Amino acid sequence: MASSKYPDALSSPEKASVVREGDIEDTFVAKLRALKYSHRPDITNRASLEQNFREKFEELNRVRLADSEFARLLDEIVTPDVFTAAKTLRQINSFTRDDGTPLNYSLVNLKDWCKNHFEVISQLLINTDSRARLQRFAPDARSTSSAPTAHLHTSLGHRPRTTTHKPV
Repeated sequence: MASSKYPDALSSPEKASVVREGDIEDTFVAKLRALKYSHRPDITNRASLEQNFREKFEELNRVRLADSEFARLLDEIVTPDVFTAAKTLRQINSFTRDDGTPLNYSLVNLKDWCKNHFEVISQLLINTDSRARLQRFAPDARSTSSAPTAHLHTSLGHRPRTTTHKPV
């Protein structure tokens, strides 16, 4: 059998038929932690992800946003278009605050790029029943996924696409 990039369970013929998705994700997270990513097990839902993003955004840009401004900011920067998202991430952007004043901001530290801090979270399931996640990672669960789908975000966050996962 050819060598595999995935956990040892995949390289053993007797174990190759069952690989838990949770094990693949744990291995993936461990590899990122070895690359100096910070693991954030406290980010478990959309609200905590957005709160983390808000804290990092406000710290980087030395600004405090009103709740209405933050909601508009998210609406402006979140896009399914990878090209647009990458462009927004790599440049200075402009946002009009509630009082009409402009706010020039960045999503990462562009000046001192080596000071950016990267974080990894476990899969974040949005618009799904929490019991489904528990079932998916139960010891008897079988996954049809061919690759880990852990969502990564920089220290300034990345809102995951809204997905609905069904238990397998």
